Amino acid sequence: IDMRDPAQVIHTYLRAIYARDFIDAYRFISFEDRKVRDLNHYVRQRGAFSGFTLTVGRKLSESVEISMTKKEERENRARVEVGYRVPDPGKIAPLVLNWDFFRLNALTDVERSEILTALEKRKNDGAIEMREGKENFELIKEGDEWRVFLNWTAGVTIPLALDLSQVPDLDVRLSKNQVWVQPGRFF
Repeated sequence: IDMRDPAQVIHTYLRAIYARDFIDAYRFISFEDRKVRDLNHYVRQRGAFSGFTLTVGRKLSESVEISMTKKEERENRARVEVGYRVPDPGKIAPLVLNWDFFRLNALTDVERSEILTALEKRKNDGAIEMREGKENFELIKEGDEWRVFLNWTAGVTIPLALDLSQVPDLDVRLSKNQVWVQPGRFF
């Protein structure tokens, strides 16, 4: 992969995300974001595939397609809108034991080979049903390489409100009307 090409970075990142290969996806995330969340926390939080389930995810991710629809680049940052096509996991589910992690990982080598062969045949025949959408990405240039910027330092703002309509005689006020938290953290 050419990390100097934003389209290749996004395409490879999306393939890794689709395959739930979060260890691979992490290498495309900006160093600024990595300061906030280390690899182990990121992988645990996302629920990565492993074993044969990961192999199936990677096989299907070979069919992921993207097209850049818009790109704005300034200094060391870029905003990119991509159109994507990915295999519909619901439509492929019957072939892959409804994505049952335990059953997939317990298959014999022969059964695994049969599934991978069936997936390859569907791919070659153009018979994998796809899902389409659009996604916006922000990229940061680090040295001469582009990385996906998720802005994890910003956290998530959660608005707070009280509904006292059922208890009109109660006098309660919030000291703050919103709370900022990091995803995956308790508050």
